[in-house]
Amino acid sequence: MIKLSTILYPFALFVIIMVLHILIWRIRKPGKQIVFMFLIFLVIPIFIILTFFFISGMVGMDLIFLDDLLLILLLYTALSGVYIQTYPSIQTGSPSLLIINLIGRNKKPTDKIEIQRIIQKDDFINDRLADLEAEGLIKCKNSDDSIAVTKKGLILSDMFILYRKFMGLKEGEG
Repeated sequence: MIKLSTILYPFALFVIIMVLHILIWRIRKPGKQIVFMFLIFLVIPIFIILTFFFISGMVGMDLIFLDDLLLILLLYTALSGVYIQTYPSIQTGSPSLLIINLIGRNKKPTDKIEIQRIIQKDDFINDRLADLEAEGLIKCKNSDDSIAVTKKGLILSDMFILYRKFMGLKEGEG
């Protein structure tokens, strides 16, 4: 049977890291947000969990057993992975979330023309291009307005293409 602490530890750690994340972003938003998110949500906490496990074992306290450790790591990694994966659309607003938010704020039916007007007014494309360039995924040339994918962007793109092929999704589906 799974102990309550095995479930509570990852959730508590996730909440602590989330608060730390919000504080850091309010003080100064990092340039490479996704890299920093992997560091703050995965690398540092997993290091802390493993260190706590080994130190408690060395001093004879055995506060966390190996099977509990694996479950804690699995749950914490799942929570963090989902958050990191959804963060870009939460932070910048995906078109779908933007539409739902717009309709929800109005509290009454909204027509398509109004939605299109507001989304066009929002500098959605330019903001996304700036984010992608800041993350080092694309390179924009001001001289001819061309955009090229970087090696890092190509790797990410290839991962999405492989995932979509694995899921059996065609271009534009999903």
